[in-house]
Amino acid sequence: MKKRTAKILGWGCLTLLVLGILGFAALNVMMAQGFSAPFLYVSRSPVDSQTHEAWFLMEGFVDRGWVLCVKPSGVRKAFRVASLDFDGEFSFCGAEWSHDGQVIAATIRLPTNEARAIAYDFAQGAKLVPDWSNRSHFESNVLAVVREHGGFSGNFIPEAHMRESGKEIWVWQTPK
Repeated sequence: MKKRTAKILGWGCLTLLVLGILGFAALNVMMAQGFSAPFLYVSRSPVDSQTHEAWFLMEGFVDRGWVLCVKPSGVRKAFRVASLDFDGEFSFCGAEWSHDGQVIAATIRLPTNEARAIAYDFAQGAKLVPDWSNRSHFESNVLAVVREHGGFSGNFIPEAHMRESGKEIWVWQTPK
C-alpha cells in the first residue's frame, strides 16, 4: 500500500511539475507577444493581372521599426528586403507602386530630406538597397528603375495609413 501511495504521489508531482513548466512557457510567449506584437500592412500590386504583394512589417520592442518584405506572384512565403527605420539616421514615410505594378519603392525620411531609397523590382527579382555612404546617387537608381516601369502610380501610401489599416499578427507569422 505504501509503495502504491508513493508511486501515485511521485507521478502526481511529476505531472504538476510538467504542467507548471508548460504554463510558464505559455505565459512567456503571451507576455512577449503582448509587449512586441508585430504589426502588418499588406499592399497588393495595383495591376489586376498581378498578385505581387509588399508587406510592411513593424516589429521590435523598444526599437520598433518598419521592415519591407515582398511576396512575388507564385511564391508561397514573403521574404525580407530591407529595414526601413534606423535609430536617428532614417525613418519610414510611406511607399508607392510603379505604374505597371512591378516595383514597390519606400520613401524614407533622412535628417535633411526625404528619399525614395529602398525598392524591390518584381520583374528582375532585385532588391534596391542603398549604399549609405552615397544616398543621393542611390535615389536616382530607384527613380531610374521606376521610370523604366512607367513611373509612379500616383497613389502614395503614407505610413500613417498603414498604421490605421494594418493588423497585429503573431510572432510566428512574420516573414523570415
